[in-house]
Amino acid sequence: MKSQILIGCGSNLKNPLFQLSKALQILSAKNYITLCAASPIYITEPLGYKKQADFFNCVISIKTRVKAHSLLKLLLYIEKKMGRTRLFKNAPRVIDLDLLLFRHEKKNISHSPYLFLPHPEMLHRKFVLQPLSDLDAHIKIPGKKALYYYLRNTYNQKLKKTHKKIRLPFKSSCRISR
Repeated sequence: MKSQILIGCGSNLKNPLFQLSKALQILSAKNYITLCAASPIYITEPLGYKKQADFFNCVISIKTRVKAHSLLKLLLYIEKKMGRTRLFKNAPRVIDLDLLLFRHEKKNISHSPYLFLPHPEMLHRKFVLQPLSDLDAHIKIPGKKALYYYLRNTYNQKLKKTHKKIRLPFKSSCRISR
């Protein structure tokens, strides 16, 4: 059975739109992953360390047959392959791929110190919540309140929707299931 999952994508180095597109191409080249949908791209100010360029962020929906831990390993591999270095928390990055949510899970899951679903910080980040809302405003986050509750609590975070597009390497269309 395929699982539909959501991944947060961000970049603020080396032509961020190109980096987002490249990451999605690498991800969709895997025969066990189907890219289903992508939110609009938002430009956001950095969190934490402020002396860096703004980020370009979006959320994508994929289907896959692999387990969460294997997918996380793949996302970390793609980040490394694209040149991401982890110098310090909230540092500038070529690419950031965060596993946000397994849509079929009914509860929080944690398989290792590196994997916790839903992503523990997503509920406090407008640059995740707004794109997620664009994909599905009625999404249910396991063990949490409705999405709009968290989105309204991020009113002080600045976010700007961009009309810039990235090439999306969709393999086939698939519906976002509730």
